[in-house]
Amino acid sequence: MNLSSNLLLIPGFWYSAILYVLLFIWALNRIDYNRLLNGQDSQILFAACVGLWLMWRLQAEIPNYPYLEFHFLMVTSIVLMFGPAFAIFCVSIAQLLLSIEGIADWDSYFINVLVNGIFPIFITYGLYFLITRFLPWHFFVYIYVCTFLGAAISIFASRLLGMGLLMLNDIYSFAQIHDYFIYSIAIMFPEAFLNGAIMTLLVVFRPEWVSSFQDKNYL
Repeated sequence: MNLSSNLLLIPGFWYSAILYVLLFIWALNRIDYNRLLNGQDSQILFAACVGLWLMWRLQAEIPNYPYLEFHFLMVTSIVLMFGPAFAIFCVSIAQLLLSIEGIADWDSYFINVLVNGIFPIFITYGLYFLITRFLPWHFFVYIYVCTFLGAAISIFASRLLGMGLLMLNDIYSFAQIHDYFIYSIAIMFPEAFLNGAIMTLLVVFRPEWVSSFQDKNYL
């Protein structure tokens, strides 16, 4: 979903900019910079940023309905691999590259990175926190609940937020956006499968790349 700042009132644009800046500063204070000095870790992070950018470039548009595009988020995998602070850095880079390419407008950078990136980041991390607190530390709980369910909920919540902004600003009515709501439910399943497949392969073959997974806890 590529939103435009034109659909927001002036206060809404500045609120989104201020919120993004505050969250980005929070992320900068939480990042473990020693990992950036590690050659392997920095290469993996760079590859994740590029992969996220390429994934966000693959958009399916609905004719005659601007702003209502679909693309996979892949945010859940980024959060589980690097944590929320590094994930904010990744989604910021991905959205920046889309703006440089002209796929997204520069003036809508803040609102798009919030809706498509930072909001699902905190949905994923909040779910992960609750799962690790209240459910058994088990491999299949991690894969099926943290990853599959986390990815499905995060993309649906992100689409709901985008649709809510469009309706609040009288761009679309619910009747007009009803089909997009149905499609948003449908895309939960491929998003869950994509993230689930990625994380399953990583925790089996490269568990050291996944900061949220420790063999001693889950195996």
